[in-house]
Amino acid sequence: MKKTTFFALIGLLTSSMLFAQSNKTIERKLPFLAGLNHAKGGAFQKGQTQANALTTQIALPKQTVFYDWNENTGKWDIYPDKVLNTYNANGSILSTTYINVDSASMNKYKTINTFNSNGWLMLNTNLMWNTSTKNWDSSTKYIYNYDPYGNQTEYQSFDYSTGSFKQNGGDKQAYSYDTNNNVTGSTYKNWDDQKGAYVNSSKGIYTLDANGEITDAEVMTWDTSTTSFVKSYKNEGYIWYKWNSNIDNGIPQNYTSLKWNGSTYAYDYKISEYYNTKGNFIEGKYEGWDTSNGKWSITSWTKYAITYDSEGNISESQGSTWDTTNSKWQVSTWTKYALTYNGSDLTQRIRTDWDNFGSGTFKNSYKEVYSDFYYITSIAQLSKTNEKVSIYPNPFTSTTNLRISTTEAGMKNYELKIYDITGKAVHTQTLNTTAATLNLNLPAGIYFYQVNNTQAIISTGKLMVQ
Repeated sequence: MKKTTFFALIGLLTSSMLFAQSNKTIERKLPFLAGLNHAKGGAFQKGQTQANALTTQIALPKQTVFYDWNENTGKWDIYPDKVLNTYNANGSILSTTYINVDSASMNKYKTINTFNSNGWLMLNTNLMWNTSTKNWDSSTKYIYNYDPYGNQTEYQSFDYSTGSFKQNGGDKQAYSYDTNNNVTGSTYKNWDDQKGAYVNSSKGIYTLDANGEITDAEVMTWDTSTTSFVKSYKNEGYIWYKWNSNIDNGIPQNYTSLKWNGSTYAYDYKISEYYNTKGNFIEGKYEGWDTSNGKWSITSWTKYAITYDSEGNISESQGSTWDTTNSKWQVSTWTKYALTYNGSDLTQRIRTDWDNFGSGTFKNSYKEVYSDFYYITSIAQLSKTNEKVSIYPNPFTSTTNLRISTTEAGMKNYELKIYDITGKAVHTQTLNTTAATLNLNLPAGIYFYQVNNTQAIISTGKLMVQ
């Protein structure tokens, strides 16, 4: 069971309209890139592509300076804060420092991240600059724990006061798995600050299809009067978005939600969402059940037309909403980005927005300037196939197992390639079966793998040799 899939269901436990979202870039990243940060204008895209097809250079800015457009002066005003980032070898942000440029470049606040060997965030610490002592003072911290399958089991938040940290929030999750390690159920607890303990909140029971993918999720909430879980709502008919042949980020394309009315489940709302091949949200249709007419009625419907430049960054996005009264589409947002590059590195982004209610022209909104880049190696996009690849255990010492599941008829030949972090091929192996034991004599470290069929790359990922 992929961690990202379950996190979506956790969100559905707490927010019935989690996916009623505006246009955004979905972070379709492998676990070791999960810490990559996005500036407010969108994701940083690829830089120069290296010689082999697997690896791609990604440029991450160590410094970002923000500017806001001043309508009165007709000039750019520098935003009070500039941001300095440091990264680890996987591109995860280790620290972010905010500096107030209006106060002789004085430090303002800082966040520090700690990751485990799987690239999962374990600790986030926040510091405030003490102008009197000229030192960093502790402010807040957040602790994360996971089970062996990568599902988050605990989140704790703390405030620093009178010389020590005190917990002020958090949640705990526990999961049940089937024999194939797919999540079949979960329980969810919230931190009760008055009791100083975790208390029951909700429980999820999941129905899986033959591929181990969740099709239905029943949610029960804790009733303090009866001290038991009671039925709340049920989401049916999940159709998951799949990039690279796998469920990615747990984003459902369609599902229908039913609410418990005391005796049975009754229709509540229905969601249909669509993304393009780059993972950008392009359409969302949300319908509510009209009990008086016994049919679905549109509550909101949004579409986005997105244009990309040659480097794959968004250069224009036009959003339209459905006018249910007049039964027609109306432009609601229209944004353009003027992008500047040094080679393939994005160095400046200027955002302009359409003024719907005033001049009817594009007006400057903000500007971001990026500099002092840190480069990491990422892996190539995959072709869409009906094949899935799993490698377990991972991490491992010398031996691990590879399994290819497919719904396609006939037998194919596959090829496994393993690269070190520089992009150098260190192992190549032909596979004439969909299950194999891999005996690898590799030094301890991080590696990237790629599996090809006769036509395309079907899977890539990270291997960790201990």
